[in-house]
Amino acid sequence: MEEAIQKQLAQQREQEAILSREAEAEQRQIAEEERKIAQQGREEARIVTQITSSEARFDTNQEIEALLEGLRAGKRLQSLKNRAVVDANTDLRIVTALRRVIYQAKERNRLVAPRSVIQSISFNEKGNILASATTYRGIILWNLEGKQLQTIRSSESSRIQSMGMSNDGEILASARADGKIKLFDLEGRELATLMGHQGEVYGVSFSRDGKTIASAGQDGTVRLWSSGGKLLATLTGHRGAVYSVSFSQDGKTIVSAGQDGTVRLWDYEGNLAQTLKGHQGAVYDVSFSRNGKIIASAGEDGTVRLWDREGSMLKVMQGHGKKVNSLSFSSDGQMLASCADDGTLKLWNLDLDSLLALGCDWLQDYLATNPNASDEDRQLCGFPPRDPEIEEALGSSLGRAGQ
Repeated sequence: MEEAIQKQLAQQREQEAILSREAEAEQRQIAEEERKIAQQGREEARIVTQITSSEARFDTNQEIEALLEGLRAGKRLQSLKNRAVVDANTDLRIVTALRRVIYQAKERNRLVAPRSVIQSISFNEKGNILASATTYRGIILWNLEGKQLQTIRSSESSRIQSMGMSNDGEILASARADGKIKLFDLEGRELATLMGHQGEVYGVSFSRDGKTIASAGQDGTVRLWSSGGKLLATLTGHRGAVYSVSFSQDGKTIVSAGQDGTVRLWDYEGNLAQTLKGHQGAVYDVSFSRNGKIIASAGEDGTVRLWDREGSMLKVMQGHGKKVNSLSFSSDGQMLASCADDGTLKLWNLDLDSLLALGCDWLQDYLATNPNASDEDRQLCGFPPRDPEIEEALGSSLGRAGQ
């Protein structure tokens, strides 16, 4: 009897020991996670400090110092992104600051459609073809070097207000001043005509799966259609004309923009979820990034604005001389195209890796030859630390040459 009791007590102590070890392991795991979160917070804080310094230096014309600070922040962000999820706003702020100093607020490329106002633009899924709709010349297909590949003209003379491209790049939709929406293939063959808006149609967009088309009209409504032309729903809420509409990548959210200066988010059932305000004047186009995290809007005030889905304005991008008519993200989300009434189409680089490479190329001579460049900064761009003996020899040589 006593032996059985002792055995039972021993088993109980062993079980308690196991539970204690498991609790200690769990506590260690929690502590480690908390340490990682705190470390990431400190890293992100350092990144924000560096990019704030870069922005301040750029504003005071210290371009080299601004770029160096931007590169430091970018490299730190690259390292952090390999280990953890980084706040999208921090990521975008670094990319914007780098792009600003590298390009001096100028675009990567400029495409010009002569004697015509570009009304609307859209990338194909691969990101290697850009379609633009001009007022009367039809739809023009371009490559990214600015070469016109093809022009698609309608048999009718009604003005094209906007256009959209299906995700597979096979179907083009044009919104027209006569209240119609026309669908074409890439050879220019007309596939269908959708009618229902009262007045002009200003915007058109495909869902990712291509099964639903959204349109925006002068009558203040957003309308959802099947790809076969059946009207599925009508969304109301804007005060005045609706100029643009776009689907999120998952198809669950619709974003619209209009004459009332607002950007509005709707669920698929037509319920208003969010209203974004910031543009001075009407908003002519709006689009989701391909990952659905960022919304870009184009305004009468000549700006392109970037927002998150919670409604916070992330950045204001300036450069067009007149009102911005349309914009489109590339399929990888690293390029944003915008076009305006000045007849230009601008490509904004949002890719961190390519900006870091361009920044290093821009600083190459400075890092290689300037004695004030630190070894830490040289290593940002792959330059080896200086050899003191070589530096001393070079200094002596230069000194003798100057005598």
